[in-house]
Amino acid sequence: MISKKSLKIKEVFDCYGSAVFKSIEPNKLDFSLIYRFLDEVYECTEDVDIGLVAYQYARPGFFGVPGYSMMSSPTLGVALERLVKYSPLITNAPLIRLDDRDGRLNMTVHLEGSSCAQAPRYIIDAAAAVMLGLVHWLGHPLKAQPSLIELPYSRPADTTSLESLFGRCLNFDAPHLSLSFSHDIREAPVFTANPAFEETHCRYADALLEEQLNGSLVEKVRSVFSAGVVEGRLPSLQNVADELHMSTRTLQKSLEREGVTFSELQENLRKEIAANLLSIPALSLKEISSVLGFCQPSSLHKACQRWFGSSPGQVRAKNSRNLPVH
Repeated sequence: MISKKSLKIKEVFDCYGSAVFKSIEPNKLDFSLIYRFLDEVYECTEDVDIGLVAYQYARPGFFGVPGYSMMSSPTLGVALERLVKYSPLITNAPLIRLDDRDGRLNMTVHLEGSSCAQAPRYIIDAAAAVMLGLVHWLGHPLKAQPSLIELPYSRPADTTSLESLFGRCLNFDAPHLSLSFSHDIREAPVFTANPAFEETHCRYADALLEEQLNGSLVEKVRSVFSAGVVEGRLPSLQNVADELHMSTRTLQKSLEREGVTFSELQENLRKEIAANLLSIPALSLKEISSVLGFCQPSSLHKACQRWFGSSPGQVRAKNSRNLPVH
């Protein structure tokens, strides 16, 4: 017999699932929808380990064009490098970073619109579970287990479910979410490798990436801005100019040629990020204010009145009511 909890999860998934999948192509993933989905599932189950369920649904195809380039890759190493390369097609912020250190392949995972330290545990667990699920799906039948997983939250009283999925090499209170594997997995074959499709998939992804990153300075600024928010800071004009290797004057003039000022772009991005962060109930208004560069929550209140015509609390309540229609 299907439990009431399972039925409730299915109901929430049916409500959000189609909207999330529709956001993949031709747009980036709508992370605010994903966060709201996870929030709803957590609220209806009160299961602290619920984020780990994401492992079951990890599929490269969920990432659209970048996912297809991963599926046709010859090895896991190539597939993961392509996830890094094409992540701007998935999200405005960096998705993962790969580095080889001490004979291990380390994957540092970032969450869009929030630093990992500010995210609820179930969202962090879901991100880690998806990355492990991708490695296992692509490398089937090999199921390489991490030699270490670093989690940016305090050690829970019960780690049984975490250890069941990730193994016992867990490090808590870490500065970032990261998964480390033996360097050997780089050479593990991808079971869906297809040389005939690989060139087509990568050529298409390269064309989309070229159009997005080189065709618009606005998109470059958006990427820098979003990356800063992931690190818990609000980039200034000088920060963005330094990152793009140009003077502030050149940056401002170039943006004006695209029909927007830096201040206008910053305001619009702040609004988008605020809407995203307000969709995460576990984040306090004080934390959201800090990420957005406001010294006081009262400044966030004024900004929300300007952006949405509502207070932060009203925006949060409205987000919880306006569920996607299926």
